Amino acid sequence: MGGRKQKFKQVKPGIYIIGEGITEQYYFTHLKHIYNFSCTVRPRFFCNTCITEIENRIKELLRGDIIIICVFDADVSKRNQKENIKLQKLQQKYGNNKNVIFCDSLPSIEYWFLIHYKDTCPHFTTSKEAEKELNKFITDYEKTETSQ
Repeated sequence: MGGRKQKFKQVKPGIYIIGEGITEQYYFTHLKHIYNFSCTVRPRFFCNTCITEIENRIKELLRGDIIIICVFDADVSKRNQKENIKLQKLQQKYGNNKNVIFCDSLPSIEYWFLIHYKDTCPHFTTSKEAEKELNKFITDYEKTETSQ
């Protein structure tokens, strides 16, 4: 016996932000509210560092009149060779699609947060290094759903 198949839910035309991780989701939700951006940021369009899931989201959204901004930490693909290969294939497949925009952050979204507080001339090669420095300014920063 197989599981029930969900019917495709028609999505409204517009700009959708998808990607990996809750940090990116929260960041873009915050920007949307501050600047009153007209875009869709939903938990179902974010997953935990899995290029396959990101590709599934892209395929789902391209069924409609959608522009997709795909955000992810580039350092994940640097430390995981299988994910790196998947990411390269994904970028080759959709790189010329005018409705798909790839936005990677290297070393991570934490680095982007940190530059709001400090001149960041030092080079961070991993997100852990950026997180450690960021904790000096946001002491309770965590990459969890329960942190506020």
